[in-house]
Amino acid sequence: MSEIEMLLLEILVAVIFGFLLQKLHVPGGMLIGAIIGVSILSICFSIGTAPKYFKLTAQILTGSYLGCTVTKEDVKEIPKVLGPVLISFFGFFFLCLACALAFEKIAGMDVLTSLFCALPGGMTDTPLVAMDMGAQVGVVVAAQLVRALFGMSVLPLIVLSADKVLAPKLGVPSVREKDELKGKRPKPDKPILMMCLTVAAAAAGGFFGRWTGIPAGGFTFAMIFALIFNLKTNKGYSPLPLRRIAQVLSGICIGVKVTVDELEIIKKMLLPLLILVLGYTLLCLTFGCFFAKRFHMGLREAMLSMSPAGATEVTLIAADMDVVSSKLLVMHLFRLITALVVFPQLFRIYLALRGL
Repeated sequence: MSEIEMLLLEILVAVIFGFLLQKLHVPGGMLIGAIIGVSILSICFSIGTAPKYFKLTAQILTGSYLGCTVTKEDVKEIPKVLGPVLISFFGFFFLCLACALAFEKIAGMDVLTSLFCALPGGMTDTPLVAMDMGAQVGVVVAAQLVRALFGMSVLPLIVLSADKVLAPKLGVPSVREKDELKGKRPKPDKPILMMCLTVAAAAAGGFFGRWTGIPAGGFTFAMIFALIFNLKTNKGYSPLPLRRIAQVLSGICIGVKVTVDELEIIKKMLLPLLILVLGYTLLCLTFGCFFAKRFHMGLREAMLSMSPAGATEVTLIAADMDVVSSKLLVMHLFRLITALVVFPQLFRIYLALRGL
């Protein structure tokens, strides 16, 4: 089978599986289905990698969508998220240290590799940083794969279930009224033109971000450029089909990373990985409830803000759960940047304190 034929097969399988899960009303069904379908292909046929432009295209489309959801009123609210951002930073860091000890003591892994296995960063960027610092990259990739898949597939279902039980008891809304109204934003007068201009602005930001080499720069600057365009014109437009395309492309990029080698490594780390996902679940639920009560966030929004999945994937899944929030976006961008930039420096200090 030629590369073109395999690529077309990947797209077809991703769309079919995504459509099926979407019809079953699974949160982020298009994304999760694409990951499952392409993962099966990857394991059975050793696909290798997806085209590089798939990832950037997904980031650009997601950035264009997110940029259209933020209004001038939202920008004024961003300072209000500083409290949750700082609290989540310490929560993620200490959970990372605790789970790293589990990898170290139970699986017999070295300290540095254990730390990167528990790092709440991006699945693509984390192994690159781990490689630079001398960790075992194959092990890190396997652990990050489990973290990402859990955050994108299982945790959203847990959030929905917990929301039904906890929201009435806490006396907080599941989704803020403001978020619900955003989903009903009317089309602009010239939707096709505005869509093209919005995507063009996001594309300019995406290429600029990629050029800078900043972790997740493509996604971050695509969102910023689309946001600026939307705030300046108040006519930014990114329809639902573009979001679905972004989910399919993201699912393909993630699915091709699932190989037999990663599955074998995962088998040897089952107990530490179980501790990791339980820790993230506990962090998500407890901090989510606290944020909802203390900082006046919708409960779904608050719990999703502590999800360990990638910023792009979480915001796509959140939209399917009727959560469109600038606070959610800011918190995940902060988590991703600090996890990839600040945490490794803190790891150096931690290793020095342990005399390693």
